[in-house]
Amino acid sequence: MTFCEPQLVLPETSIVSGSRTQPGSFQAPAQSISLADVLHTVPPLLPAVCSTAMTALLATSSSLRCLVREHVSSIAITIDFDTHNQLPELQSLVNGSWPRLQRLSLTSGCGASFEPLIFRDLCSESWIYLARLDLSIHSLQTKAMSQLVSGTWPALKCLNLSHHKLGTAAIAQLAADWTLEELQLTGNSIKVEAMTQLVQCKWSNLKQLKLDRNSLGADAMAVLAEVRWPLQKLDLGYNDLHETWSMPNLAKGRWPSLTMLVLAGNSIGRPGVAALSQANWPHLESLDLSTCHLAGGDTVDLCRTHWPKLTYLNLANNRLNAAAMVFLVDADWPALRCLSLAGNKMGPIGVKAIRYNYWCNMEDLDLTDIEYEEPRLGMQC
Repeated sequence: MTFCEPQLVLPETSIVSGSRTQPGSFQAPAQSISLADVLHTVPPLLPAVCSTAMTALLATSSSLRCLVREHVSSIAITIDFDTHNQLPELQSLVNGSWPRLQRLSLTSGCGASFEPLIFRDLCSESWIYLARLDLSIHSLQTKAMSQLVSGTWPALKCLNLSHHKLGTAAIAQLAADWTLEELQLTGNSIKVEAMTQLVQCKWSNLKQLKLDRNSLGADAMAVLAEVRWPLQKLDLGYNDLHETWSMPNLAKGRWPSLTMLVLAGNSIGRPGVAALSQANWPHLESLDLSTCHLAGGDTVDLCRTHWPKLTYLNLANNRLNAAAMVFLVDADWPALRCLSLAGNKMGPIGVKAIRYNYWCNMEDLDLTDIEYEEPRLGMQC
């Protein structure tokens, strides 16, 4: 069990007090003060106690156990494959109330499954102040999802269910009356059927959605575009989205508050960029088009967009050449501060062209790993 505050390792049994009488000498201890006494006197020290000491504290006495629960607001536990190893920490978590607990992370680095009875008990607790719940990298099945949804999470704002291989049946369980503002579903098995279930959730406050690495496809984009959540940040990276239908479908999304869009790792090409340029996202500030197989002429339509609030643009690891740079510097992005062109073969002419841009607020220009090409007589678009 890890408490997400700066850690200060304290003795688990006692702290000895003493006083110096002369330089280099130390008087014999006058008294021994237990760690319990110290923590009762200075409760803010509790979040700084290391995890092994905290587990011991929970088993020490009822008064100290109450003290721990009253002052801890963030807990992180890494779940072991062996369910027997899960029991001590998870049981200490579910046995009793945590009135100040706002962040709970129960992750696994190896895709372990929860011990069923413990997960049932976890979901049956009343987490009235819990705002952020991270259950990523597990193997939650439909039954576990049903238990999760039936739990009491009145203050839940952020839910992380990444890397679960959740499909249609499990996603259908998510139709809960939560006040979610952020949902992370990275690395699951969400396709058009699951997306159809997902968009039926009535989350009127959902602002951030991560759907990267799900192999969504064009049909799922058409379904997503119909949703009316007040999205501000949308991550669709590495989803096998192609230029023909995926981008035109996505561009139909009516999200006037959208400020960040991640499309990294998708083969969108020039038709995809042309479709994106028609989208009505007037408040877009951040756009990630890295590793999107963009070539020289593919930036023509991108540069015709009018995104007055765009401050961050990532075009790294594409195939942008000098011609692309000539088009790029004419773009009307007055607020642009950060531009990444790393990993593109723009050549000396392209680098020179970048110098003559109109971005007065530029602060960070990434030109690392640029592979120079020899200048040629003409530039291919």
